[in-house]
Formats: sequence, C-alpha cells, structure tokens
Amino acid sequence: MAMVNCPVCGHAMSTTATACPNCGHVMAATTAGRTVAPVHTKRRVGPGRWLAGLFALILLVLIALWYFDVVNFT
Repeated sequence: MAMVNCPVCGHAMSTTATACPNCGHVMAATTAGRTVAPVHTKRRVGPGRWLAGLFALILLVLIALWYFDVVNFT
C-alpha cells in the first residue's frame, strides 16, 4: 500500500482509498488500465430553490415592515 498526496488539499492518503479522508475529494478509480471519471458530489441549486429563497426574503421584509409599523396593511 503506497501513499500519495491528495491533489486538492495535499494530505497523505492511501492509493487504495476512493476519497481523501481529510477533504473528501473523490479520486478517479482505475479498472483494467482504464481511468474511470470521478463522481461529482457538488449539487447545483436549481431555479426552484432561488425562487423559494426570494419568496422567503420578501415575506420576511413584509413581516418586518408590519411589525415595526412602517407600513399599515389595513
């Protein structure tokens, strides 16, 4: 079992490890001389989450305006 450095954080790790124990970077596996692409673990945020966040922010601002009696909603 040989040791190599992680390309992301530089932490020493085993050549048989599938991911870095320090930063979690997924290493490319080799099978029969072929390199297999690493699994991407980073998730993208879709438009639904952005809209939900924007709606929550607008709702929070309206509640703050009502609570501090800046705007009379009646």
